[in-house]
Amino acid sequence: MRYAGAELVSPPRRGRAVSTVLFATTLGAVAGPMLVTPAGEVAHAWGVPRLAGPFLPAVAAFAATAALLACLLRPGPLRLAQALTARAASAADEGADTGDAGSGGPRVAGPAPAGHHDVVVGTTVTVLAQVVMIAVMTMTPMHMLAHSHTAQAAGLVISLPAGAVFLPSPLTGLLVDRIGGRRVARASGPPLLAAGVLAAPSPAGRPPCWSCR
Repeated sequence: MRYAGAELVSPPRRGRAVSTVLFATTLGAVAGPMLVTPAGEVAHAWGVPRLAGPFLPAVAAFAATAALLACLLRPGPLRLAQALTARAASAADEGADTGDAGSGGPRVAGPAPAGHHDVVVGTTVTVLAQVVMIAVMTMTPMHMLAHSHTAQAAGLVISLPAGAVFLPSPLTGLLVDRIGGRRVARASGPPLLAAGVLAAPSPAGRPPCWSCR
């Protein structure tokens, strides 16, 4: 949905369009991990393993979202973006045919096509960020459970960084539109590297269990 939203706005506002969709997911990103224990109890009552419980609300949420999109998302973002691009191309051709190409009159601006290098850079940044995030957030609950923390505590630890990721999305989108995605990506590198350096030497033994007190 974030990329569909970017297709429907002008290039100078695409960062904010994507950030709006990300900001809207904050509630699910924060509340979802907190449902680990309640969903586990429901699953156990149904004869399903507790750790499979969180998949139950996820299935219901995805099914409801798919139904809403299938029924209410009209016209489709792809078709609408294609129509806007075709309209802009047609207006440009008409201007060229009438000799108005250099008149400086108003024109319909279509989406600026991304170059091959831009696609490679954007894909690389996205994949690297996702790999790091998934690796850390997958190992964290296992590490906590291995040190006798509860599943509810692990869910809280996951929900807090999820909120920290999605809540600043409006600011990030504004910065992308103002100074460019590459500069924002470069600026995000040092904090991520610093976080990894701080986490790497953490003690292998059991830390104080504040949630057990």
